[in-house]
Amino acid sequence: MMLTNDNFVENRRHQRYRCSGKLIITQFNKNCIRKAELVDFSQEGLGFVSQFDLKPGNHLFMRVESEFLKIHTPDCEFKVRSVSVAEVKWCLEKPKGDYPPYVIGVKYVFPGYR
Repeated sequence: MMLTNDNFVENRRHQRYRCSGKLIITQFNKNCIRKAELVDFSQEGLGFVSQFDLKPGNHLFMRVESEFLKIHTPDCEFKVRSVSVAEVKWCLEKPKGDYPPYVIGVKYVFPGYR
């Protein structure tokens, strides 16, 4: 599944790489663990779908379940971070009837290492 909102694709600084996988998410100062489906990643962040509405500005602690990760772009020059802290930059509600109902983009808070 690719993110299809052209406004977001045009505004990205770094190339996105398609992938699929399971993501475990916790919000700071909240006592809950949520699951999401990873759809793409870049040098600076992730895109995923979720059944939960996450507000822009929220900070998340995320862990990719590496045993389920599949990268669909063979010439990818970066790896998906297995554990990260990120800020929600945007959250879009998908058309009624689509599940999971939200598409979310996050930016890593801390710089990455190569």
